[in-house]
Amino acid sequence: MKRHGLIRFITAGNVDDGKSTLIGRLLYDSKLVLTDQLHNLVNAKSSRASENEIDFSFLTDGLESEREQGITIDVAYRYFSTKNNKFIIADCPGHTQYTRNMITGASNADCVILLIDVTKALDGNLLEQTKRHALVSSVLDIPNVILAVNKMDLVDFDQNIFQKVTNSFKKFTQTLNWEVNFISIPISALKGDNIVKKSEQMSWYRGEPIIRALEELDLNEHNTASDFKFPIQYVMRWDGEKEKAQRAYCGKIEDGVLNQGQELKIMGTNQLVKIKKIIYGGKEVSQVEKNSCIMVWLSDDVDLARGDVLLNRDSRLEASSSLNVNIAWLDRDEFNPKKKYILRQGTTETFAKLTVDSKVDLETLENYKSSEMRMNEIGSATLKLAKPILNDDYTYINKLGALVLIDPITHQTSAALMIKG
Repeated sequence: MKRHGLIRFITAGNVDDGKSTLIGRLLYDSKLVLTDQLHNLVNAKSSRASENEIDFSFLTDGLESEREQGITIDVAYRYFSTKNNKFIIADCPGHTQYTRNMITGASNADCVILLIDVTKALDGNLLEQTKRHALVSSVLDIPNVILAVNKMDLVDFDQNIFQKVTNSFKKFTQTLNWEVNFISIPISALKGDNIVKKSEQMSWYRGEPIIRALEELDLNEHNTASDFKFPIQYVMRWDGEKEKAQRAYCGKIEDGVLNQGQELKIMGTNQLVKIKKIIYGGKEVSQVEKNSCIMVWLSDDVDLARGDVLLNRDSRLEASSSLNVNIAWLDRDEFNPKKKYILRQGTTETFAKLTVDSKVDLETLENYKSSEMRMNEIGSATLKLAKPILNDDYTYINKLGALVLIDPITHQTSAALMIKG
């Protein structure tokens, strides 16, 4: 059994595929529902469940409008743990108009559970929204996908139908050039088949139920950093000893390992600096790793500010004022080519001009030339920046390759961007 500190996963799929019901059943069968929650669940009225059945989706659909309409509108986060692992679940909306919410929930996911209502895919054809969610997951480089073929009880737990849907989805992922660990599981979220316990109705399925598949995820291969990156978040003057007062630099290590005495270079320059002292958790240490929030002193007092990035002295990463990116448009207002947007990368902020080059046709998955971009559309674009930023391709392990575009007037998040080579 693999043990991880924390696993983040999302559920995605079309409307009424059973995402919220799956999470509710997962929590219920794992005995992770509190007594008062269970009481409210039993007494809740729903049009989706029969008179004697519990509507497990109520555990995640917390908004009154969600319960009244029987849909998920916003991303709902739930936290639970087993004896082996801790989990954060993001239940994402299925409607096309809420695809941007799915992008938000998927941005930090280790795994996507993509649900398919088997009754809507009897011929093996995937719905457009299923393709859209798979495309978003591939663009965000999520390394694991569990295909949950739901409502198997409505097709008499037919193995051939399950296999047809699985083959269709596997063939589709190959067109996305998505290097992903893939598992397909036949389930009935409402009845609890293959959620926490193996289904007696589908003895032909030899794999693990969903909870065990999540615990067995292999995340180690995706946590190996390729280069050291330390964006400066805050500069402070340490006055503990006035005669030795010197600027200290605070931030989070995005990749790699840092050692006391190590030489680094400042992004965009050939200037080298040497690490004099590292403070982590209030104590001086000699080494720190990725995701550590630290304070460092340098041997020489140099002029660094928020947004500067320290790299390995032999790093080949460069700063650039022109970038090619993948783009997912999130704003209700469509893209305005005349507008200067605010661009954020980690702790760095600058102005940017965006040129849309192409968009993806979600029916054919073909790229076609376009200079327009509207909400929930995905494509490619070129950025021209007021000041250079770190030019580093986006991957699952490299969050500095992810950028956010902000409207300078409304301050709404306009787009999510991923740097590409």
